[in-house]
Amino acid sequence: MNNVGRVKILISYPDDVFVANPFFPITNRKEWPIAKMLTVYSQRRPIETFYRDARQHHGLESCELRMLRRIRRHRDIVFLAYTLLQIESCAGALSKRIKSNVVTIGCKGRVISCELFRSFIFWADQHFDMGDKPDQLFERAPMKNRQLRFNF
Repeated sequence: MNNVGRVKILISYPDDVFVANPFFPITNRKEWPIAKMLTVYSQRRPIETFYRDARQHHGLESCELRMLRRIRRHRDIVFLAYTLLQIESCAGALSKRIKSNVVTIGCKGRVISCELFRSFIFWADQHFDMGDKPDQLFERAPMKNRQLRFNF
């Protein structure tokens, strides 16, 4: 490895059979024992997957704001959305209704989006059964709230 100097490389297989692809943690901390290397790298994985998911699924990468205050607010909202999805998938009411094995954060977001759309359809259906017209539904919907307004 050019411009790095001497490093310590560990070749780690997921099982004892040595058949699967190995994992190669590398460190410049040559004094670290193997257990310390594996502990530090095991803590890095969740952080790396968090940032990948935040960029791909929550718009962290597509932020085009210029004012630092707004950039921080956008970052905080992305982090909050990720956290809420993780909490919901672990202990929320929606997770108890989901029968599939939703693993990735992108899938969790799509499932929640579908569930929100499903809830909206049931809400609209109930009001149509009561004889309401679409314009009346728009009057009852939270779109009149200044903070929840949609542009149609």
